[in-house]
Amino acid sequence: MFDQIELGIEFFEGLSAIDLAIVARAAEAGCGFCGGPLHRGDYPRKPRGGLVAPASEGLVRRFSLCCGREGCRKRATPPSMRFLGRRVYVGAAVIAASVLALAIATASGARRATGIPARTVRRWLRWWRGPFTSPARALRGPRHLLWLTTPLSAPYKRASKGNERHP
Repeated sequence: MFDQIELGIEFFEGLSAIDLAIVARAAEAGCGFCGGPLHRGDYPRKPRGGLVAPASEGLVRRFSLCCGREGCRKRATPPSMRFLGRRVYVGAAVIAASVLALAIATASGARRATGIPARTVRRWLRWWRGPFTSPARALRGPRHLLWLTTPLSAPYKRASKGNERHP
């Protein structure tokens, strides 16, 4: 019914370039807790892409930052275009499988088209319909998309409770 969708390496290289720009912008802003300098502190990931994004499995580093001030050392992980939060699958695979499941009307049909287990696709669909679209979340807005609405000169600051206690 649907041709197999496959996102190539060029797609993920473009997302990596965007992620690098986001990390550079966050590093310029400094630590959201103490104002200290932020240094790269990437960490390994083992993302899955299913049949939709097999090229993404080469993305083994999640770009992250770590405060360089002694005594703080807080980690700041800016939003990513490649990874959707803490999910094991890359963001593009989550979106493609969810859209296919809605179009095909079954999670098992999406499994055949994407290679992602039906149970996982059903869980993502519940997330899209539930926490992602909750009124409380809509009022405060998704933090990981804030950088899209700010000018490039505005630094990315980590939004966290308690920032005001650390001058």
